[in-house]
Amino acid sequence: MALYGVLGDIHGNLEALRAVLAALDARGVRELLCVGDVVGYNADADACAALLRRRGARVILGNHDLIATRRLGFERCSNNARYALARTRRTLARESAEWLATLPERLLVDGEIRIHVDHSGQEVTLARHSSGSVVGEMSVFDDQPRSAGAQATTDTTVRVLRRDRLQAIVHEHPEVLLEFIKNLSQRLRAMDEKLGSAPPTATAATSP
Repeated sequence: MALYGVLGDIHGNLEALRAVLAALDARGVRELLCVGDVVGYNADADACAALLRRRGARVILGNHDLIATRRLGFERCSNNARYALARTRRTLARESAEWLATLPERLLVDGEIRIHVDHSGQEVTLARHSSGSVVGEMSVFDDQPRSAGAQATTDTTVRVLRRDRLQAIVHEHPEVLLEFIKNLSQRLRAMDEKLGSAPPTATAATSP
């Protein structure tokens, strides 16, 4: 498994980001993960975003990133955070804002997950998800037992989004639901095709 350098709470601090990347480079780290909050507080949000893109870092959204791109409000911010994020909203370059808008809430970092169900007594593999995929979102919304099993087929690293955080985001920005509905619709269609092509279970004939 790869050696990862994990970054977080960068908050537009370019000098600190450069220092940490130099330290990771010196230790031979080549794979970078960031747990969010690229922007906020400090003045170099655009430079930090550009540097992470150049380095190929895999980044998930933090609350400051959501606020800076107007997908969350200032309601839970301290006075200092509110002031800094208001400035970030005014000064953030379009390229940076568009990049932040592409960042996921959760991410399969490494490995592979197999999604499977029991269909008429036969185990059917519905999908195999690799690095960069999102899984398990249906049960986050309906709070019901999962409709399919998930099995890591290799050593796997997963970032998890808590139900309360996702629900807060959806409450603030209902349009997020459209993306989830689109994703679920595509997966349900794929599941129907898989189950429809599964060979029927053989049954033994018995005489009366």
